[in-house]
Amino acid sequence: MRISFYGMSKETYETVMVGLKFETTMRNLQGFLDIRQELVTKRPRITTIGSSIPRSVQISAHVVVNPDSTYPVVIEPYKIDISQYGEKVRREAEFTLKNRSDVKLKVEIIDFPSAIFELDLDDEIAANGEIVGKLKLKSGYIEKSFEKSMTFAVIPADSDKPIRFSIPLKRAYRKITRKTDSLATVAGKGSK
Repeated sequence: MRISFYGMSKETYETVMVGLKFETTMRNLQGFLDIRQELVTKRPRITTIGSSIPRSVQISAHVVVNPDSTYPVVIEPYKIDISQYGEKVRREAEFTLKNRSDVKLKVEIIDFPSAIFELDLDDEIAANGEIVGKLKLKSGYIEKSFEKSMTFAVIPADSDKPIRFSIPLKRAYRKITRKTDSLATVAGKGSK
């Protein structure tokens, strides 16, 4: 969170913020920060209004400082950008899932934008092995920009507890056309 405060001194603040008192604003700001500190939690409660009955949702997450160090799987790249900034159509991307454990992992797709991509991905990763996944953009999405994600789970052979991972999928599309014909016409004027 960032708070902007106009004026480094009482005089400057009250000159810029006509009608406001420096002391009152500082007291209110400190009160807000005190209340906010009391409410900080690792498990926030979010109330949604998806229907006429409000529901509480609990969100829990494990934040990873270095996204390349997720155990037992390392995802490379950890986000897939299949953007196109020129005339050459770019519609395929590859990624690697590396198993850093000593047991075989079963791979299950949990959520995937199947309307946008075709996916080729093995359903197992050998112990200390790796697999390569291939994404292919479907024809109807070549001239579109979007941000989606793919979520999959790995299940260790010695457990029935799935571990979920999500990979961001991004496509920015900008069509750049050549102007060689118009440049040739301009260069040709006046010469005989």
